[in-house]
Amino acid sequence: MDPKNPVIVGMLVLLAGSLLFQPTSVAQPVLPSGLENLTSAFGGLDAFLDNRISIVSVIGSSMASAIREGDSALTVDLTFGNLRLGDIILGILNNLPDKPLVIHRIVSVNPEGVNGVLTRGDANPEPDRSIITNEDYHGLVIGVLFTSSSGWRS
Repeated sequence: MDPKNPVIVGMLVLLAGSLLFQPTSVAQPVLPSGLENLTSAFGGLDAFLDNRISIVSVIGSSMASAIREGDSALTVDLTFGNLRLGDIILGILNNLPDKPLVIHRIVSVNPEGVNGVLTRGDANPEPDRSIITNEDYHGLVIGVLFTSSSGWRS
């Protein structure tokens, strides 16, 4: 089990709120004794719990069957330089006229000597024709809420 798998990390994010936050009379949650932040509760696992997490609605089928149209992706701000081959990211494809914001998997890091990443939708036969640079990058997908009308997958 890869502890940095986006689905596993996403599940940890969802569980953290119910496991770590205890209701109190104070408006802010109280961390268990000895914890400096939520990430430390997972023994150094890069759970991204101390970063801003966003929810993005998925339109399109380029990442089927891993992510389907109507699902919601959880994204987190992660430094562009920390991205790895196989990560799923949110980024802009600048070479297309409408400059779409896409959720695609990284298939190459620093292609053709350019400081950026090349991506491909899992359901697409070819990589995207645009290299995503730091300026076009908008977050790492750490989990998926399967909210599409397709229901649960077996």
